[in-house]
Amino acid sequence: MKKTTLFMGLLLTVFAFSSNVSAESCNTAKLGKASYGQRGSVVSNLQACLIKAGYSISTGVTGAYDVSTREAVKAFYKADLYIDNWSGNSVGVLGRKTLALKVNGGTGPALGNVTKSPYKKVSSLTELKKYLDSSSGYYSVEDRLGMNNDRSITTTASLPSISNEVSFKQSESTSAMSSRYSETNVQVTGIDEPDIIKTDGKNLYISQEGRNIYPTTIMNTGDWVMREEKSIMPPLYNQSRTLIVNATPLSELGIASDAIKETGEFLFSKENKILIILSRPNIVAYDVSNPKNPLKKWTIELDSNTNITASRMTNGKVYLVTNTWINSSSGCVIPIVNTPSKVSTLCTDIFVPIAQEPVNTVYNVMEVNPNTGAVDQKLSVGGESGSTVISVFPNNIYLSYRSKSSQFNVMSDFFETQLSDLLSTDTLAKIKKINGYDISNNSKMSEIEQVIRAEINLMDKDKKLKYENDLQNRVANYMSARLRDIDRSVIVRIPLSNLSIATTASIPGHLLNQFSLDEYNGYLRLTTTVGETWGNNGKSRNDVYVLNQNLSVVGSILDLGITERIYSTRFVGDKGYLVTFRQVDPFYVLDLSNPNKPVMAGELKIPGYSSYLEPIDENTILGVGQESGKVKVALFDVSNPKNPIEQSKYTLTDSWSEVNGNHHAFLKDEKHKVFFIPGGQGGYVFGYEGNTLALKTTVSGHSVKRAVYIGDYLYVIGNEKISVLNENTWVKEKELDLK
Repeated sequence: MKKTTLFMGLLLTVFAFSSNVSAESCNTAKLGKASYGQRGSVVSNLQACLIKAGYSISTGVTGAYDVSTREAVKAFYKADLYIDNWSGNSVGVLGRKTLALKVNGGTGPALGNVTKSPYKKVSSLTELKKYLDSSSGYYSVEDRLGMNNDRSITTTASLPSISNEVSFKQSESTSAMSSRYSETNVQVTGIDEPDIIKTDGKNLYISQEGRNIYPTTIMNTGDWVMREEKSIMPPLYNQSRTLIVNATPLSELGIASDAIKETGEFLFSKENKILIILSRPNIVAYDVSNPKNPLKKWTIELDSNTNITASRMTNGKVYLVTNTWINSSSGCVIPIVNTPSKVSTLCTDIFVPIAQEPVNTVYNVMEVNPNTGAVDQKLSVGGESGSTVISVFPNNIYLSYRSKSSQFNVMSDFFETQLSDLLSTDTLAKIKKINGYDISNNSKMSEIEQVIRAEINLMDKDKKLKYENDLQNRVANYMSARLRDIDRSVIVRIPLSNLSIATTASIPGHLLNQFSLDEYNGYLRLTTTVGETWGNNGKSRNDVYVLNQNLSVVGSILDLGITERIYSTRFVGDKGYLVTFRQVDPFYVLDLSNPNKPVMAGELKIPGYSSYLEPIDENTILGVGQESGKVKVALFDVSNPKNPIEQSKYTLTDSWSEVNGNHHAFLKDEKHKVFFIPGGQGGYVFGYEGNTLALKTTVSGHSVKRAVYIGDYLYVIGNEKISVLNENTWVKEKELDLK
């Protein structure tokens, strides 16, 4: 079989036009494929558009893709697509789209990579089924290019498991019950998040979930006893309950009620004394105004196909985000809530991305009345399960998930620009024809894959071996240059006022969790890691973006912690703090005072990592993480943003703390200048006065989960008991057995 040995650009020179082409104006609708050495009107139009976009071509519009045009293309790819090592020998699909977007009025340094990702409403069940069928079966770039036998994918299996990483300031409330008490550690003050412990300054609400009671034998006696100790015999019963504990005055410490049998995380309406239990799959609300006699107010029975993704309470409203699995066999009526009133999503109420994305889930954003359980507003958005991040702020909910539609654009450009000397002209022509079909991108990839495999199967062993090695290297180099095009996320802004899709965007990279996003003075700041899971040979990188309310980028900081990934983010006013990790802990200080020109002000590299960041004051940040397999806490002096310093550190013998994966487990008491973290062996209370860490006291002997303060008493709560410490003396004043 004859195989071309020339690059696509050289082949096109056979059909070259005269170089004496007169200058013409830029027509973005006619931007076509162009390569080094090519001549003609397509090149003339490209040159005119590059010049209009602000890129200098010394020879002007000549119609010849020469050295000066190649340099302009390289500059364009570096500035607008963030691809530093683009050869400039061609302009691919994404390059043409980005150039057209910029010429037609877009502005901003990251225009090529932060783009609009609009949604549309499904018009019928038939359209929904077609969309679902078209979006199924996405595979990785390596799979599509026949490299699935020996992929070089960066793995994070050896790294510790992480989830939520950032601590935010505990708010303090006044109450007739107590002069002060702590609330759940949340992302945004005033927006309650669900947790297993709540207090109103008088009572503690404690979720005890899944406490298996086993029979066992006391050694040498043969007597049967009840003990919470696993044996080879099955459990006698599972003790799951919600306890209401009278916490103050301390002389009356005791269980007020254990009548509530549902357990889970709580939201709490202080004004109406309503305890909302996310018991999965049901949501139950109790009137706890009389702690000794809690009364059930309502139950939301979720459909068996629906799960809770996130929940918040703010301004007297509960906001739920649920996910419901769908596929092409689902009907037009998709049930969400069975009781108290049936709530369903019609297929024609679902919004899906216009750019084809994998969709297997409907996310329902619902506003719920905490007094009645009625759903007052609802929005349904199609997306993919498993990579969703939800953040809620006073005015907006942000829903984001990892995008895959860009894979087609990247691979399509790869076929156009990188395979002309590896595949026959016949195969290249077939690929071009398939790209013109009116079918889904996923179907196109399947067809192209079959065409390429057909040629590979006809190669002799020598040619096949050469092809596989050349392809492997070209894919690795190409993907490294296109990380921000392959690894992307979709962001959807949903106003709380009307639960609608206000605007959307597609950004490079993926978000760690809810704290990767932050609203401040009308801007959305966010951090992403790019390329972590792709075959990039450890060339991951981390970016910071500032977007306006239209989700258009206004500023960015790129390439922080190359080869590393983000472990924590903390935004504090016009400053940001970022930790990446691979071998050492780069602690970055970000100056975000000018949204249009954010900068990395300072950097500190120390062993270990911080997966939890908490502001102590305007000049001090607390980090909780690990070093050498042990829990480490550290104070960072950021008074000089250009020169952050690790001021004090303390390492525990414990190897794990729930704080590393759950910000709700952290407590800070500013009055006494202490903070609490649970560990595997007990609870730890640290002082930070004078910017020096000191271990004030510990609570051991039982499984410690949380701590809250009421007045000047610290209640350390575990599965088995509550220990009450006097914060003035750190003497243990009392204990309550919860078994």
